[in-house]
Amino acid sequence: MRSWPSPYCHGRWWGPGRPDRRDRFPALHVPFIRFRGHICTLVTLVFEAVAKTAPQVSFIHDYPGPVYTPFMNRILGWKGIILRAYASIFGYWVCAPIEESGERHLFLAASGMYAPAENLDMAIPLGKVEVARGANGKLRVECTR
Repeated sequence: MRSWPSPYCHGRWWGPGRPDRRDRFPALHVPFIRFRGHICTLVTLVFEAVAKTAPQVSFIHDYPGPVYTPFMNRILGWKGIILRAYASIFGYWVCAPIEESGERHLFLAASGMYAPAENLDMAIPLGKVEVARGANGKLRVECTR
């Protein structure tokens, strides 16, 4: 009677021999558009975890929208050509000016809406605007040291 090796699993690869390395990191084969929400959620949760260790700092995960900067001119190849063509055709309606992007970031960094857990006097009060809630639904991240 012939004995067969015991099966073992690695992704979609069963049995002895050479593993299929293409299946090692399945996320590498998923289009970015399909998992960007997952990545954004992970970044937000990482910021909340880091905020527990530094309660005097306010961590904000923001995206100001596309901003036309000279950085776009440094992208080489066909991706750069497509990006520059898109920005030159639709940039007026899609891209935010650099000054407006700076104003948005200054508001996020200095306003009382995104105040840190400690040193509340460092934030500029906004009157009737409430403090933003975290991913857990609470106003501030509880700091445990």
